[in-house]
Amino acid sequence: MTRRDPAGAAARPAPAELDAPAPTGERAELTDAEREDARRLRFHRVEKWTARARRVSALKDLDTAFLLYWIAFNAAYAKDGKPRSEAAEFRKYFETLLRFGGRRAVHDEICVKFDAEIRKVVDNVFLFEPFWDEAKNRAEGADAEHDAEWNREFRAEGERVRAALEDPAKGDPLTVLVTLFRRLYTLRNQLVHGGSTWKGRLNRYSVKSGERILGFVMPIFLRLMRENPDHNWGTPPYWAGLWKGKPDTEVDRGTPRDGDDADPPPPRTPRPRPTPGPAPAPDTSPEGKPDP
Repeated sequence: MTRRDPAGAAARPAPAELDAPAPTGERAELTDAEREDARRLRFHRVEKWTARARRVSALKDLDTAFLLYWIAFNAAYAKDGKPRSEAAEFRKYFETLLRFGGRRAVHDEICVKFDAEIRKVVDNVFLFEPFWDEAKNRAEGADAEHDAEWNREFRAEGERVRAALEDPAKGDPLTVLVTLFRRLYTLRNQLVHGGSTWKGRLNRYSVKSGERILGFVMPIFLRLMRENPDHNWGTPPYWAGLWKGKPDTEVDRGTPRDGDDADPPPPRTPRPRPTPGPAPAPDTSPEGKPDP
């Protein structure tokens, strides 16, 4: 198959696998047993990535720990299929957690403990994606009005978050979570796409704060999910259970095994073999001589 670009020019043939029909056996609806398997798989993935992130954090590799915690968060909210936008998926996931009693957890356990960190992360213009969009627009000669637009949006978001933190009774915890995670998502993009230096000096506070916040909230999120097992948390992405005749190998079935989250044992140091001594002298006694 040959595709054409918007201008009508012929493009190179698309890879065959991209245009191939989907494998047969795709499931439109899941059985109760399959939903249970999908739910357990989601929880299992979140638990495993969180455990790995915690171990890396103990080694003071905060950049890597932040990314591992983000993978755990992604495993918690992401569903099979292409999302409308990450921010929309965040909002929907957080709305569900707050509806299941997470409002008090968000305020008492998160906002109070990390009040200073949340304010600084939200007020960091370098974690505001439209700031970087404006940098590109300036290079293309954007006018001052466009520049003022993103500034107004940035200040308005910060004011809403500060109001929610200062007056929890009237504030909206959803606003805090969505705005905070939009900032952290930009930080995630900077790290994943090579837009930041490992252990870089300029973003140390952001990485350190983000890693601490994610490390604290992921167990809370997982707890709220486990406390509501009857909720349909959606089909996790890249789940082989979507297909009939799935292979028996390389499939994460969501069934934790003892020791799954443990580090592999260190390689054994081979014991030195004893150095062989000199060969014994031949026996020249009459008893030791062979028969003629």
